[in-house]
Amino acid sequence: MIKKILFGAGAVIAVMGLTVGVLYFIQQGRSTSETSSEPTVTVFIPDLSKDYKACSTLDRASIQSTLGVAASNLQTGENIGIVGEKQIGDTAKDVVADSQTCIYAFVTGGTIENAYNSSNAFVIQKTLYTNQSGPVAVIQQIKADPSTEQIETASDQTFYTANTFSQGPNAINTFELRVFKANEQTSYSIRQPAETATFTAVSARTALLKLVESAQN
Repeated sequence: MIKKILFGAGAVIAVMGLTVGVLYFIQQGRSTSETSSEPTVTVFIPDLSKDYKACSTLDRASIQSTLGVAASNLQTGENIGIVGEKQIGDTAKDVVADSQTCIYAFVTGGTIENAYNSSNAFVIQKTLYTNQSGPVAVIQQIKADPSTEQIETASDQTFYTANTFSQGPNAINTFELRVFKANEQTSYSIRQPAETATFTAVSARTALLKLVESAQN
């Protein structure tokens, strides 16, 4: 199993598996005065030194029309910026990459503290590998997962997974389509609280494939 550690804006986040779940790339902003009674402020400082087009791959109107009722209150995409990745695991030495994530929340009130409502959102993540063996190692692991479906598309390789088995008060249903082309990977995912989820594994697959087709045209 490859695990991914992301570095961004002064914080280090360990992410199990190959998918970014919650994004807290923050920096603690404190008063410069030692005697100041001003409270500590959490400041989000994204790395915008590069743009992998995560927030311009699809336009908001297309996302909203394709996702329907769930996206009736779709928010403007939140650019998390560029984060470096350090992989750990059996084949980690073969994976060198960084990525950019854009969060289109289904509800208002997104803040740093709630990860811009990424648990109830449509999320696009673009990953660029600096070596050819990087995506090869990742694809090998994806294929080894029996819950993953490989889909025939115009891209090099496309995979779909649906996780609707989470339990508990904060359980999240996640539906993800991962598209590989050369040294790039684009992940399109729908995330909803399990208790109020409107998408099923079948309807999410249909919607995500339609969005990928729109992005490629």
